[in-house]
Amino acid sequence: SMLALVSLFSFSVLVSAEIGGGAFPMTGPPPRGGPTTPPANGWGVYTPQSYPDSISDFAACQMPGESFLCDPNRILDGNVTEAHRQLDHSLNSIRSTTQCACTAADANFGVCKGEGGYTVSLALVDKIALDANNDNKVDRINAAMKFANTLRGIQDRGQCDDDILVFLSREDQVMWTSTGDVAGRALTVELINEVTLNAETYFVRGEYTAGLSYTLDKYGQILRGEQVDLTPPSGWYWPFPLWAVITIGVVLGLVALALLALSIYGCTRCCCTEKDEYQMGTRM
Repeated sequence: SMLALVSLFSFSVLVSAEIGGGAFPMTGPPPRGGPTTPPANGWGVYTPQSYPDSISDFAACQMPGESFLCDPNRILDGNVTEAHRQLDHSLNSIRSTTQCACTAADANFGVCKGEGGYTVSLALVDKIALDANNDNKVDRINAAMKFANTLRGIQDRGQCDDDILVFLSREDQVMWTSTGDVAGRALTVELINEVTLNAETYFVRGEYTAGLSYTLDKYGQILRGEQVDLTPPSGWYWPFPLWAVITIGVVLGLVALALLALSIYGCTRCCCTEKDEYQMGTRM
C-alpha cells in the first residue's frame, strides 16, 4: 500500500490508499472537434491521463526544458518564471544530493540505475473539477488522492518505487503527497504530516511558491538523512497586513500620548488656578 497525506489548508487528514485509476468526470481537455492546442494558461481541468508530462511535453507544463515540475495553469504567485526556476532547482537538488535507496529486498520494484537518488515531482493545477453535488471537502480530498496516486503511477519516475509526487490544487485548497513504498520508508506519514501542517502557514496566505519551497526543502533534508527542524515557521496570521497593524498601533500610541499630555496639562492648570484663588483669599 501507499501512504500519503492531504492538507486542506485549514486541517489535515492522514490516510492510506492504493494507486487508483480512472478519470474524474468533466476533468479532461475539450472534446474532439474543439481546439487541440491548450491556451496560454493550460486547460481549465485535467485528468491524470491528460495531464502533461513535464519530461516529454515540458512546454505544456510552462517549463523551458525537461523538468520534474509541471504548472500548466501557472498558479504560482509572484514572478512565475522565477518561481518555476526556484522550484525546479529544488527538485533537481533532491535527486542529485540523495542516495539511491534500492536494496536487494526491493528487487521486485527495480534496482539502482545510477540516476541519482529520490525523484520528487511537483504537479500543480488550478482546480479539480467535480460534480456540483459532490464538491465538498471529503470529495476534494479523495479526488486529490486519486489524482496524485494515479499520476505518480503513470509517470513511474522512480528506480525502485522510490519516487514521490506532490500534488496541489489551488482553488480546492488541497495538497497531497504520494510516495512509493521505498520512498515511504524515509519520508514517513508522520514527517509528511508535520511538514504539510507547517506549510499551511504560507498556503493560507496564498503564498504557494513559499509553501512549496518550504515543503521541498524539508523533504530534501529528510531524504538526505539530515537533522530536520520542524518547528512551525513564524508568520502573521491576522487578516490584516502586518504593516497596517503596526501603523494603526503607532497612531493609537500617539493618540494615547496626546491624551496623557492633555490630562497632565489640565491637571496642572487646575492646580494653579486653585492655588491662585487661595492666595487671593488670604490677602483679603
